[in-house]
Amino acid sequence: MLATNMNKAIYPLIILSFIAFFTTSCSKPTESCFTCSQKTITRDSMITFDASCSGNASYFAWNFGDDTNDTTTTSLKIKHKFAKTGQFIVKLVAKRKDGVTMGKDTKASEMITVY
Repeated sequence: MLATNMNKAIYPLIILSFIAFFTTSCSKPTESCFTCSQKTITRDSMITFDASCSGNASYFAWNFGDDTNDTTTTSLKIKHKFAKTGQFIVKLVAKRKDGVTMGKDTKASEMITVY
């Protein structure tokens, strides 16, 4: 009788443990975000953008706002050179490995001034 009662207590525990493992193993999206080495640069200077703060993202789609082609990469860091002067809004969309866009606010952006 005691063994039967133990089994009844163990099965729900095993099921709850599986659910907890499954829930925490599926990474939830976090915010897309990035930092940049500078916010004001001279024309033709290289600037580094770092998306390390985008949590568990695997793919990064960058738009530099300067009429260059969008760039998609799996690297956390990317360098870019602005060939024109002006103010440019750099945008990032970070995605998880399964293609889910990170967070509610799907784009992170930062204004860069080039003189």
